[in-house]
Amino acid sequence: MGACVTKKKHQTPLDEEEQARRAAIMMRIYGNPHQDPNLVSQNTNPQPESKQIKSIARLKQSSVKLTPKPDSQEFSIDFEVTSETPAKLTIYFFVKETLNAATRKTAYLGNPRYPPPQKVEIPQGEDTQINNQVSITPFEFTPQELFFYDRMTYPLIFELVPEETNQAQVTYFRFSRGTQGLELKPIKQIFVCDGVKYNLMEVYGLATSEEEDECVICMSAKRTTGVMPCRHLCFCTECSQMMRNQRVDCPVCRNRILSFFLVKK
Repeated sequence: MGACVTKKKHQTPLDEEEQARRAAIMMRIYGNPHQDPNLVSQNTNPQPESKQIKSIARLKQSSVKLTPKPDSQEFSIDFEVTSETPAKLTIYFFVKETLNAATRKTAYLGNPRYPPPQKVEIPQGEDTQINNQVSITPFEFTPQELFFYDRMTYPLIFELVPEETNQAQVTYFRFSRGTQGLELKPIKQIFVCDGVKYNLMEVYGLATSEEEDECVICMSAKRTTGVMPCRHLCFCTECSQMMRNQRVDCPVCRNRILSFFLVKK
């Protein structure tokens, strides 16, 4: 539990025939990519050892739902949590973020006209469903407040803190008009460990089967590398190394690739 450092595994170099095959595929897809001297190949600048951090408690963003209560304008906020230890969840309503000058930690500024924070004890377990413990009456607030128009007052913040750890997961939500009425949409999610904040982002292209896990270039090795800013996971390690000193576009969406990231499965 906690953080661990993992060393990069040694990879067997590709033979000349396989390198030529992959280069030919890239030529068919991209033509003759522009060689950019300002971009440094990974082969000439090895990556440092990576630091792998394990999240102890996780709120599943897609599970957060508004459930109307019978014969009432009140809604229950239902959600799903996985936690390896007991955890405490605090839900803040319509607050602004600030920095506590004394502790140098993030604090949330509320307003007396808004509901006070609600706390939920989360048991240890996987996919724990929490229903009917947190509620709100959205019709008491203006569309500007509900839909996050000012980009400063967050309608909902879920702060999940596992016990006896130095971690926290913070998820921000706004209200939105859906096909079935009001619903909650995530704004962003942050993971905090040892006082350091990490932005959590969804990766597109994570495979659900072996057939879907093939690199889009060589069609043989598994996908390990995604591209920014579109966050498509599409290359194996070897093919991504061949492309790092070239200005090319994402083969999925054709947006310009600005950087690469490694996904460990």
